[in-house]
Amino acid sequence: MHIKNLFEPSEHRNNAAHLSAIVTVAFSEGEINEKEVASVLRFADKLDISIREYEHIIQHI
Repeated sequence: MHIKNLFEPSEHRNNAAHLSAIVTVAFSEGEINEKEVASVLRFADKLDISIREYEHIIQHI
């Protein structure tokens, strides 16, 4: 096993936590509009978060 593989899960968890914080800010006004959804999905893509993980985050905010 390559040493790099040992750190990927932790990095992915951190990325999911960052996305969760972004989603929380987007929902701070009580709802999220289409522009915010598009922005959050771009962040999710950059952070390598799947749509399934994104939906899980949304459900638990």
